[in-house]
Amino acid sequence: MKQNTLPILVLDSQPYWRDFAAATLRAAGYSVSTLSLYQEALPPRDEEQDTFLVLLSCSKIERRERLLIACLLARGQHVIVFVSSLSTQDMRALFIRGVEDALDRTYSSEELVNVVEQALERIEMRKHTQFPVERKVSYE
Repeated sequence: MKQNTLPILVLDSQPYWRDFAAATLRAAGYSVSTLSLYQEALPPRDEEQDTFLVLLSCSKIERRERLLIACLLARGQHVIVFVSSLSTQDMRALFIRGVEDALDRTYSSEELVNVVEQALERIEMRKHTQFPVERKVSYE
């Protein structure tokens, strides 16, 4: 596993992308686990949980994806969303909610590793600088 990086959880109901992402990231030196069901990503609240970088891959953002993302973020997880069909409105809503990144699903190993590396750099930078941990909106 790469030093000083979060473990990665790849969450997708489609085995092809889930397996592609896991194999790509493991080959790049990351600790990766996979899940196919959304509810498996939400352990009971009384359990201590590790913080993960969650890669959520889906066809489109619907109610169940929005609820899952909200729950993951509320539990302190970092989320990158890969979507087959991503509207500008959905992308904006995801960024406002606090996801690390939201983009079209990629099948390029190089692009996937770059997206993860950039997200991990931003997460690490926020830990050691003046950037707030949570995004806040100021109305002044």
